Amino acid sequence: MLVVDDDDAIRRLLARILTLRGLPVIVAGARRAAERELARAPALLLTDLDLGRGEETAGLTLIAQAARMDPPVPAVLITAAATPETRARAVDLGAAVVAKPFAAADLLRAVAGALGDP
Repeated sequence: MLVVDDDDAIRRLLARILTLRGLPVIVAGARRAAERELARAPALLLTDLDLGRGEETAGLTLIAQAARMDPPVPAVLITAAATPETRARAVDLGAAVVAKPFAAADLLRAVAGALGDP
């Protein structure tokens, strides 16, 4: 799973939640690094919407790239700042959306749903 967030603390928290569930995790703190890792076709993309440094909607860009892959990489968008339009765009691309702050259980439910697990 590819975890993308520009905030080190959030990125570490996300990685810890997933690894405690036995899920393999790769992390990236910026869009370009995430694009390189995304090319390796991870099982899932878990990304923040705003990746900082003028990249306010970079998460959607990554999700769109993941959706175009063959096969598509499922995605989960995490954000504290989603507008209704942003949420709709993410859902149109096939991504689940989790609002920050989130409970670990909510995040894990979204990840399981994106992976097709009940």
